[in-house]
Amino acid sequence: MPERFTPSGLVTLTSDFGTRDGYVGAMKGVLATLAPDLRVVDVAHDVEPQDVAHGAAVLRTACLWFPPGTVHLAIVDPGVGTERAPIVVRGGRHVFVGPDNGIFDLVVEALGGVDDCRRIDLAGALATVLPKNPSTTFHGRDVFAPAAAAIATGRVAPEDVGPEHRARRLAFAGVREASGWVEGRVTHADRFGNVVTNLQTAHVRAVTGASGRCEAVLPDGRRLPVVRTYGDVAPGEPLALLGSDGFLEIAIREGSARETLALTSGIAIRVESV
Repeated sequence: MPERFTPSGLVTLTSDFGTRDGYVGAMKGVLATLAPDLRVVDVAHDVEPQDVAHGAAVLRTACLWFPPGTVHLAIVDPGVGTERAPIVVRGGRHVFVGPDNGIFDLVVEALGGVDDCRRIDLAGALATVLPKNPSTTFHGRDVFAPAAAAIATGRVAPEDVGPEHRARRLAFAGVREASGWVEGRVTHADRFGNVVTNLQTAHVRAVTGASGRCEAVLPDGRRLPVVRTYGDVAPGEPLALLGSDGFLEIAIREGSARETLALTSGIAIRVESV
């Protein structure tokens, strides 16, 4: 049985809010009001607007490196105000607070899977810290930040925020496999223009042939070698490699694969043995 969550007093913030408006500041204000002794760390606030897959990748990149007991507050929420559930997910001795749209899938999987998932009951144990009339367009401030503060201080246990809930899965989460090939999807591009897929190291190794080599196949039929480093090809040349997070990336040495190859979220990328 998973051990009970013990909060460390540390909260991370991830969003697509940017920093030119006051939205991130408003959430920090709520955290400071409800729990002034919390330590708050900004992970990223320039996630592509409404791009849940990008937010999921950002969380997986950063949140694995925080200590057990951390509460991660993540808001990339194109469904705010709809029937999508506000949730609290516990996994790997971490807690994640945010919308039920798959944003936590990658990081929780990397931490060993979901130990518990709850739908936040606005009239339940959190009622004393939530505003009486939460905004329908800013749950980050009125629902998720108060919930994160209450959990991070131990005022409310994650399993007490509401009923058990079966979370939705992230779009493009599926991977297709067959003898000699595996196919995934582009999830996002980083600021360098490297295009990241949902294919992981194990997927690529499974189709690497006896030669020890494999190739990534783009939608236009172009075949790229899966290499070890960017320096394995000449400047300006395209390549595929396994990035530091263990996901297959399509890149151009000293260039932008996003711009040059026009690879957008959801596009299929296949890896085949050679």
